Amino acid sequence: MREDPIGHLDPTLPAEDFEVASFIVAGLAYGRVEQIQKSVKALFERFVLLGIAPNSLGLKILICEVRPEDLKKVLKGWVHRMNTGDDITSLCMTLQKLLLTHGSLCAAYQKSFDENPQKQLEQFCALFEAKMVSKTKKWRGTGLSWFACSPANGTTCKRLQMWLRWMVRKDHLDPGTWHSPILVNAALPKPCASRLFFPVDTHIFNWSKEMGITKRNSPNWKCVEEITEFFRKLHPEDPVKYDFAICHMMMRRFRS
Repeated sequence: MREDPIGHLDPTLPAEDFEVASFIVAGLAYGRVEQIQKSVKALFERFVLLGIAPNSLGLKILICEVRPEDLKKVLKGWVHRMNTGDDITSLCMTLQKLLLTHGSLCAAYQKSFDENPQKQLEQFCALFEAKMVSKTKKWRGTGLSWFACSPANGTTCKRLQMWLRWMVRKDHLDPGTWHSPILVNAALPKPCASRLFFPVDTHIFNWSKEMGITKRNSPNWKCVEEITEFFRKLHPEDPVKYDFAICHMMMRRFRS
């Protein structure tokens, strides 16, 4: 299995299931890869109790039909670092609304189209906006907005950019799930790799500092723009082509 959160998912899943499953996985993709995979496995085992196959087959149908009270019951006690079962319940109910309205997350993303790629991202993220979880002595989770952080907030939005890379690019690394006609709204502009932004994490940021691509002290959205623009000049049609290779090169260096 490759050292990437998406490696936990069955690549032969139908596109409509893979799209939804990968969005959930991307939202949980922070921290050690081993812990991410462990948490994802435990989460989908809970979903199996609601009727999907162990490999996430039937997930879209489940999301479209499940009741929040059933989700809360099955997900009680599940946690992944800062995320709780309540976070996943909120996410699933929002996904239900989007899938029933647009038919797919791809179509929802297309509906958010703007000539400015950043604006499209912001409008897509707005579909997941929710009030922050009130702070109490008992941690109640990150809240819904965690799963689609917006560039408007100034953060790198790394997990969302990684998921979009999976969905849009198609090669031996990225499945290009949004190439499936069953997910695409043919009447709207199709997602394309040239409009993607670099998924910037600590490894990409440190490499970019070493290479002089950015001089910023910490990763933020401006840093994402600088790195993306650097690669867009090299490969206008596919600026995130080298994300996986650079990230994993730096990960190996970190371990050595």
